[in-house]
This record gives sequence, structure tokens and C-alpha cells, in this order.
Amino acid sequence: MLKKMKKTLLLGLICELLFALCAVGVLIAAAFLNAPGLVVASAIVIAALIYTAVGFIVENAKPNSGYFNWVERFWTVFCVEWVWETFCVNWVWHGFCIGQIYNRYRKWDDSEEVEYDESEPLLRVEDLCQYFRLGRQDLRAVDHVSFDIKKGEVFGLVGESGCGKTTTGRSIIKIYNITGGDVYFKGKRICAGSRTYTDAIKAARKQAKAEIDPLIADTKANLGHKAVNDAKIAEIRAKLAEVVAENREKIARAYYDQNKVDKVHSAKLVKELDEKYLPMLAEAKENGSSEYSSLKKEYKKHRRIAKHTKLVTQIQMIFQDPIASLDPRMTVRDIIAEGLVINGITDKDYINEKVYEILETVGLVREHADRYPHEFSGGQRQRIGIARAVVMQPEMIIADEPVSALDVSIQAQVINLLNDLRERLGLTILFIAHDLSVVKYFSDRIGVMYFGKMVELASSDELFKNPMHPYTKSLLSAIPLPDPIYEKQRTRVIYNPIAEHDYSVDQPSLREIAPGHFVYCNDAEEAKYKAQLNQ
Repeated sequence: MLKKMKKTLLLGLICELLFALCAVGVLIAAAFLNAPGLVVASAIVIAALIYTAVGFIVENAKPNSGYFNWVERFWTVFCVEWVWETFCVNWVWHGFCIGQIYNRYRKWDDSEEVEYDESEPLLRVEDLCQYFRLGRQDLRAVDHVSFDIKKGEVFGLVGESGCGKTTTGRSIIKIYNITGGDVYFKGKRICAGSRTYTDAIKAARKQAKAEIDPLIADTKANLGHKAVNDAKIAEIRAKLAEVVAENREKIARAYYDQNKVDKVHSAKLVKELDEKYLPMLAEAKENGSSEYSSLKKEYKKHRRIAKHTKLVTQIQMIFQDPIASLDPRMTVRDIIAEGLVINGITDKDYINEKVYEILETVGLVREHADRYPHEFSGGQRQRIGIARAVVMQPEMIIADEPVSALDVSIQAQVINLLNDLRERLGLTILFIAHDLSVVKYFSDRIGVMYFGKMVELASSDELFKNPMHPYTKSLLSAIPLPDPIYEKQRTRVIYNPIAEHDYSVDQPSLREIAPGHFVYCNDAEEAKYKAQLNQ
């Protein structure tokens, strides 16, 4: 029994050494591929393997080892440490190796980046998908939503609770990593999902298998067709390889844009600062100017801020619940200044002055800076949330139902405040709400969502004048008016998607039925809606 145990332990030691050799090989390959993450992972695995192997040798070199000591060492060294490394450490290690080692860490050329043209939309959302895993199925919270927002515009997003409005806003600001689609801000892709590309690879492989299987069966039945069938199979596999390579390239680029866009943006800002300040510093040092030290201090300050600046911080969000979105353990000063501190600003006097200025801008006073959130009313808390967003000087604000938890008089104050900030600071606003009367007053264009889909999109006046989709008509019919005679006669339109639509054959999509007026419909519904507009 003891000899068998020694053989088992020897086998474990051999396996340890083999794994160490493999790790060394991957480490060398990672160095050639310029993959720093893989280098670190391989180094950790090698260290763990060497540590376990040395510990194994030292433990088993002790004299007078009894049978039970060998059993104990067998379980601790072989079954615990070696198995743990095999199925845990090496699983992480293979996670770096399998898939796209080179693609994920490759350097993309951003030198040909096109500058943003202000005539183009500030924000462009294309086929945005946000799925959440629900058991073995996906919960499609947002499903292929597309729209754009022009600079200085207020875009209203309406729909019933649970239709995906808030999830759309959170996905745009990168609180969630999107499943599929693209989000462009100022011409740069800030969010990218890979689900579309992985589905394309799966579909291509499935189609290739469906085409190859009959050819293989035909070859087995008739060997005379082998040459012709082999040629067809080779052609199908070549096309499949092209599709897979193309989509893997898109996946790699999506991964890069999703995770590296902020680093690229900050590196660009740092480069611009270096080009501006370094010649000035060199000239001041050469001339022995007294301004050299102050200029160098200014350069370091701006460079530190530029290194911490992210492109996505130019989009800020006002959250729906003013109570839950404010930290109860932080003062108002700390809450508003947190973004400035994260952005690399360390001048306390500048931060305090900025906080006081923003507080007065949103209708609060300086004395409120040292108070805590629980000391304020609901409307005041929402003003603090607005101040926290505006202090970062964003170009766009996502207002997620900022007035839904407030009474009517306070709602009007907050809406007027947002309107004033929009005109004063030139803000672009994505306004999320389910109150169409508020959205009509505040928005230039409106998008209507239902069950994760954008069902209608038009200008505010056009949507209220000519609603086309049955769900939009249902929403408009639910708006109460302060007229008792009208309210007695008002008929509530009930929307039943099963009865209203037949998509069993002809699938729907978002289509333009009039200039700037889009409706989610199929061919038959599109013809019907166009006929209604022409009447």
C-alpha cells in the first residue's frame, strides 16, 4: 500500500513539473504577444506550482514517516493543493489563453480618429440591447433600441413602468455593460456589445454544418462523389472561416472601445497638454524666467486632471430616487465635490467655491453645504442631485424621472430649473418620464417605449397631433385634464398587443412613415399608417 502511495505522490510531482513547464512556455509566448495580463497570470501560476512542488519534496524528505503521515500528505499535497491549482488557478490561466489573447490586448491605431462635427448628433444609439440572465433564458430589458440626440436638444423617453427607460439611460452611462449594439458620444464609441457578433458566428457555424452534413452523407453513400463533395466542403469551410475571422475582429474592437475609450481620451488630453506646455517650460528654463516654477506647477496640475478625465464623465445622470441616490453619511459639500476630487482636483478653496456656486445655481444657499441629506425635503434633495451632476460641467444630462417622487408644485420648480440650466449652460438632456404632459412641455422630440422596444419616435408636436402606434394612443388617452365635462366623456383606449398585431409572418421594425416620424410596424401596418397620414 505504501509503495502505491509513493507512486501516486510521484505522479503528482511529475504533473506539477509538467504544468510548470507549460506555464513557462505560455509566459514566453505572452512576452512575444505583448500581453501583460497573461504574463502576470503565468508568473503567478509558476510561483504556485514551484511552491507546491518544493513543499512536497520537503515534506516527504522527513525521516520516520509513518503510514498515516503519508496518507495525510497525500490528501493535503496531492488532492488539495494540486487539484486546487488544476481546476482553479489553471482555470483562470486558461481563461487568458483561450479566446482572444492577442485581440484583447492588441494595440489599435487611433491616429486616424475623426474629429467630432457639431452638426452631427451628440449621442447616437444603434441597436442597443441589454439582456439580463434569468435562469436559462434572457430577460430582454432593452431590445434593439435606436435613436439619436442632437446637441442642445431635449429628448423625452416615455413609457409605462418596467418598459426599459431607466435601463436604457443606465446602459448609456455605462452603469451596465451593454449586451449588444453601439453607443456613440461625440463621434466616439463609448459602449459596445459583442452579442450580435457572437450570434453571427453561431448562425454561420450552424448554417455551415447544415450544408456540410448532407455532403458527408453523400460521400459515404457514393465514393465517386468524394472529390466534388470535398471541394464543396472546403469552400464552405473557407467562407465560414472568413465570417468567423471578421466577427472576431469586430468583437476585439468592441472590447477595446468598451474598456479603453476613456484611457485613449485621457492620453489624448495629456498629449495636447504636453505639446502646449513643454515648449513653454523649455523656453522659460532656458531664459531663467521667474515664471518657470509657477508654469511648471500649473502644468502638473492640468496634467493630473487630464490623466483622471474620462470621456463618459461628460455625461452625468440625475437619478430617480433623491433619497437613495445620496449617501446619508456624507455632507452636501462632500456629495457635490466627490466628482471633482475623483477627477484629480485637489485645491480645497477651488472645490469649496465651486460647491457654493453650484448650490446657488440650483436654488440653495451656502449654509446647506454642511448639512446631511436627511435634513432636506424631497425637492431640495433633487436639487442636490442636480447640483452633483452639473458641477462636472457635462455636455449631456440623463434625467431619470427627476420629478416622479415630487408633488405638482415642486415638479414645476424642478422642470423650470432644468430648463434654465439647459439655456444657461447649453446642456443636452435625455429626459426619462412616464408623464406625457410633462414631457410635452419640456421635450423637443419624444420616443415611446414598450416592453424594451422603441415603438414610436417623433417630434413633440407631431406625436401629440398624429399618434400612430396603438400603444401611443393608449398612453395619450390616459392623460387626465382639469375639465370635469371632458373627463366624463373621455374614453380610455386599451392596448392589447396580441389583438392589435399579427407578426407571425411579416416581422416588424422601426420605420419612417413621415419625415422624422418613426413607428415600429411591419409592411401591412406601414401602408395603413401612411394612408392615415395622407387623409
